[in-house]
Amino acid sequence: MPDTSPSQITLPFAGADERAFSAPRPHARLSRLARSLSRWRERQLVRRALALADAPTLVLDLHAADGQYRPVLAEKPNRVIVTAGSAAGLGALPDGAVDCVVCLRCMDGMGGSGHRLALLHELKRVTRDTAIVSSGGDAGGRDFAAAGFRILGQLDFLPLCSPRRLYVLRKFEL
Repeated sequence: MPDTSPSQITLPFAGADERAFSAPRPHARLSRLARSLSRWRERQLVRRALALADAPTLVLDLHAADGQYRPVLAEKPNRVIVTAGSAAGLGALPDGAVDCVVCLRCMDGMGGSGHRLALLHELKRVTRDTAIVSSGGDAGGRDFAAAGFRILGQLDFLPLCSPRRLYVLRKFEL
């Protein structure tokens, strides 16, 4: 039987969040509390996004190096989760391989619209239906439309305060 385990390819900016969190800080307790609240809120948003995406059964967890969202994705017993360490691993997947791609924090370290657009085109190729993408600041709805997605919903990390958003995108043919 062939080995179906995902390859471990990582992007150069993949560990940026972990390095930022591990830096020494004077208010360590407050920092831990903030991280815990942040993780709780992110998991809550992922649950809502999965519901907006019609509870997909075959999910690709992209950029899953730390497995932070795996417990949330595995809450449905019939859900199958495929993991990939980075966008470079998408090339090995066939067209329409999964129902939904969960791509959280992948776009945070990307430099311009061209890189985002290339990733979005690859997500469109791999998914049959939806993608869940997080982005800070201006994600560029034009990029989503240019790649062949329409926005089903957007969830704010902190409504009216934070530029971070989770977008639920549905694939459409151009």
